[in-house]
Amino acid sequence: MAVVLLLGGNCLFAQTQHSGKKNAPVITYSDLDVALEHKEKVESFSYRLNELEFLNPALGELEHLKFLDLKGNALFHLPVSLGRLVALESCILSENKLAKVPTYVSNWKSLKFLQLDENQLVDLPSEIGGLKALEFLDVSWNQLSYINTSIGDLGHLKYLGADHNALYSLPPEVNNLSRLEILQLSYNRISYLPDAVEGWQSLQELHVNHNQIKALPKSMGDLSKLKVLDVSFNQLTEIPKAFKKLDALESLNLAHNELTEIPKAIYKMKNLKTLLLLGNDIGSKEIEKLKRKLPNLRVIA
Repeated sequence: MAVVLLLGGNCLFAQTQHSGKKNAPVITYSDLDVALEHKEKVESFSYRLNELEFLNPALGELEHLKFLDLKGNALFHLPVSLGRLVALESCILSENKLAKVPTYVSNWKSLKFLQLDENQLVDLPSEIGGLKALEFLDVSWNQLSYINTSIGDLGHLKYLGADHNALYSLPPEVNNLSRLEILQLSYNRISYLPDAVEGWQSLQELHVNHNQIKALPKSMGDLSKLKVLDVSFNQLTEIPKAFKKLDALESLNLAHNELTEIPKAIYKMKNLKTLLLLGNDIGSKEIEKLKRKLPNLRVIA
């Protein structure tokens, strides 16, 4: 594993870098002029926290670049020249003022890690679906009201963060994300989830708290690897009977919904360890009955 070295005194978060040579350190450049002098060797570059409004298009000349960190600037757009960074594997664009994701991102065929959180995005281009190697996508804290259907083409995606947006729903194509492990959708305006989500066979955590969901799809009962489910602060009056099949579920947060009784499926959840029921209209006698029948379950009500 390689160690990241910094030039220019910038503080960079810890991210493992890989070099073609065994045990060779990867230098993260922060001076473009210096980087251009060694552009055949530069694999990592950072302009983190520089409050830049514009990028020098010459950055696109670093065609061997694998890691690019532009977090914490004031960028409104990215130069077209960045489309030449075809070797890019990780790109951090957090905390800028980007309103659009450039369509040339589809050139980044090797990209595995993309952070776009805390920008001003109102949509994602269809070209985002061209990132076939992408494993991590964070578009949280933006202004997205919908997600492009091409999201379903991201067959290697493991993490999708879209919390703190203005989403009303998800496209049915999300069911294609068979390798997805963590899905963050908290603090949106979602009123329903797609009927078919059984394709999420790798999903371990689903966070849809603070939305406007009135019912959950029965197909969620087929999520055999789901361990954490947070649907608190919604408008649920029940959960599907099919949830009794969620044998891997360990934590279930149903707090602040509109439940009036303990869902029967809960009594069948074999590995459930923590259940939150605060803010519902469930009688104390029923809560005590649940505690007696499932003495190893930690109930917070």
